[in-house]
Amino acid sequence: MGVPQINGSAGPSSLNGIHTCKDLTELQVTISDVNARYDALGSELKERLSRQQASLELRQKARQSIEVLRSWLSDREQSLKQGQTTSPSKPEVVRAQTQQNKVLLSELAEHSGKVEELKSTLRKLIADNPDSPEADAWRQQLQEIDSRWQTANQTAAQRQAELETCADRLGSFASAANQLGPWLREKELMMSVLGPLSIDSNMLNTQKQQVQFMLREFDTRRPQFDQFTQSAEGILSQTGDSAQDAKDLEEVRTELGSISQQWEDLTGRLTQRSSHIDQAQGTSERYQSLLKELSSSIASLSERLDAQASLSAQPEALKRRLQETGEIRSELERRRTELVEAERLCRELSAIVAEPYLKEELSKRLENINGPLRSLEERAADGLTQLQAALSSTQQFQQMFEELRSWMDRQSDPKESPSDSLPCRPEAIRSLLAHTEELQRRIASQRGSYELIQAEGVSLLATLPSDERSALQSRLASLRQDWEGLNHRIMERETRLKSTLSKAETYQQHRAELTPWLAECEEKDGEIRPSLDPSVLDESLQKARALSLDLERRQALLEAFNTAADQLLEQCCIGEEELRDEKAQLNRRVDRLSEGLLNRTSQLEELSSRLKEFEEGRQAVERRLEAATHQIEVQEALGPQACSAKSLERLRSQQESLMSLQPQVVYLRDLAQGLVQDAPQTPGGSTEGAQRLQEQAKETEKEYDKVTDKIEQCCSSLESRLQGVGEVQAHVRDVFSRLADLDDELDSLSPVGRDADCLASQADAVKSFLSRLSNLRTELDGHATECTSMLRREGSSPDLLALRRETEALSRQAGKLSERGQARLVQIEDAADRVQDFYRLVAELQGMLGRAEEGLNSQGAVGTEVEMIKQQLLEFK
Repeated sequence: MGVPQINGSAGPSSLNGIHTCKDLTELQVTISDVNARYDALGSELKERLSRQQASLELRQKARQSIEVLRSWLSDREQSLKQGQTTSPSKPEVVRAQTQQNKVLLSELAEHSGKVEELKSTLRKLIADNPDSPEADAWRQQLQEIDSRWQTANQTAAQRQAELETCADRLGSFASAANQLGPWLREKELMMSVLGPLSIDSNMLNTQKQQVQFMLREFDTRRPQFDQFTQSAEGILSQTGDSAQDAKDLEEVRTELGSISQQWEDLTGRLTQRSSHIDQAQGTSERYQSLLKELSSSIASLSERLDAQASLSAQPEALKRRLQETGEIRSELERRRTELVEAERLCRELSAIVAEPYLKEELSKRLENINGPLRSLEERAADGLTQLQAALSSTQQFQQMFEELRSWMDRQSDPKESPSDSLPCRPEAIRSLLAHTEELQRRIASQRGSYELIQAEGVSLLATLPSDERSALQSRLASLRQDWEGLNHRIMERETRLKSTLSKAETYQQHRAELTPWLAECEEKDGEIRPSLDPSVLDESLQKARALSLDLERRQALLEAFNTAADQLLEQCCIGEEELRDEKAQLNRRVDRLSEGLLNRTSQLEELSSRLKEFEEGRQAVERRLEAATHQIEVQEALGPQACSAKSLERLRSQQESLMSLQPQVVYLRDLAQGLVQDAPQTPGGSTEGAQRLQEQAKETEKEYDKVTDKIEQCCSSLESRLQGVGEVQAHVRDVFSRLADLDDELDSLSPVGRDADCLASQADAVKSFLSRLSNLRTELDGHATECTSMLRREGSSPDLLALRRETEALSRQAGKLSERGQARLVQIEDAADRVQDFYRLVAELQGMLGRAEEGLNSQGAVGTEVEMIKQQLLEFK
């Protein structure tokens, strides 16, 4: 486009300062190059600004997420810390805390996606900015978040297990307390009506049976009491900080102390009563037997004294009377010795029974024997005095002396049966004792003659000369020595035989009591069979513990049996080997039973522990599987609403949790197989427990595989559904990016030009922009249509709804951008029209200026006259 020259004085390339086309073109090229470089620099700076803004937003998002997560984790950690420092002692508190902990576990599961997203963000920041000064801080934050997150999850899971254990303890404690409390009060009431110990042996047997029955009841309740104690100790092992926790723990401690004190008090009183009954039973039997024997003997002796004839002048009659009186006196002396033993037994019984009226009854019974015995002793002494007076002649004295000496010489010497040849059996000892008692009776029949001879001899010593007196003294002394020696040996042998008989009877009594009990225990031990059925195993374990407790309680009886056997062996030698064999055999049976019970109990406890471990592990796995199944059911119930990346993230988290559960499932399977293999095979034993255990392990593994496959199917299905959504999302994001570029391009356009070429170029650029924007809007409409069809086909999932909203927002943004582009085009076209009008006016002005110059140049010189000058001025105007 040419521009006419205005002033002739202008250079060749310009007219009055207005550039020519050549100069204008060079200037436009330079300006265009500068503008292009400026635009490139602006685009690069904008791209860099966009990246920096994106990085800044990512950092700010990470920082905000870290702060939010730290705050959230701090609250949960504080809650977990407070929970770990307390152990609730009320069932309702445990239930509340268990529910709170479950909510916390649910919150942790829900936040796992956010935590993984934050960790991914930090890893991306570290990977994108490895040399950044904040990289070390990001790594520390990543490590801190990972550590605190794992710790919180582990602590919550551990707390859940502790709460479940605490709930079991509280339930067991409350159940046992509710059962033991009334039962102990009932036993206390029964104890109060048992009454005082009787002095009658038959009544003592009845009281013994009552005590043994109650002790067996306590043995039956012993496992429940032990479980109650263990549960209480488990509850009290945790300390609470709050006043309410301290109060609740004090209630548990009080309940434990009350029931334990009642238990120990009642068992102690029953054991003491049983011991007192045992003591009183033996003592009462001996006391009553001795009193009965004394009463019968006193009656018999009284009849014999009453039946004696009056004094006769015949020596033979006097001798028979003297012999009978001597026997009666010897018998009375033995009864006096037995009465002393009865007095000792009376004192022992009086010490055992506490009631005054029973002590008075015992003393009264003893006095009923002591009085008649004393009367008989006085009557026998009076009769002997009368006989001594009747037999006063020397001839009779000599005859009696010789007869007594001859009788003593004829008696067999007791030393012929030495003490070391005593038998061990009570029957043989009783036979020897009967022989000794018969010898005693024969000696007693001569006692009157002996005492009369001694008394008469003393009387004769005063009347004899010295030489005869010495001989008589010597004979009397020899007679006295032989008489006392014979009596001493007989008494010593009788005492030894009675002592041996008592020990043999004690041995036989203990043996008779131990043998059936041991046979019964061996039979019960044979009935204890290990089983993999929890109820049968628990019953067997309780039987084994009760049998061990019974064995421990009978240990005192076994020691008494061994002591009696040792004492019997010290005094006997006939049948010694047989006695030793009996003792050794019974002790071997007890030791074998004790060792077998110990091994059996240990085996049952180990089996019970492993079975409990299996059951707890199986229940834990089932709870995890139930949680996963519940999540799958929720996923299926939500339908299209669950089709979201968050749902997929939760499912993947649950899938990872199930994968971490696989070692435990394998361990349960191996544990079940090990239990089945290690369980002892007993003849006739049932295999139901083993089958049930294997079925439970297989069922758990099958359920685990089923849930794992199902959650894998859910994840795959959700991924396939989200893949289509993801593709559309990728296209939409690409459209968003291109739309953002178009927006940046529109914003980066230079201001409207002032020359036609620039305006034409700008108009072409805007038209090209509008064309590309139209194509982008068409593509966006296609994506919106595809999204709508997916919504109709798959339902209104959150991601699809969000995608539709995003496409609608982009459509509105594209519409606004199109409006701005149209407005820009209108602005450029309007500017082009004004520039065209401007150049038209400039051309007209230049023509007018040319004509004015021509008119100016055509005027002559200024006149010299006024009229001329006025005329020229008018023309010039």
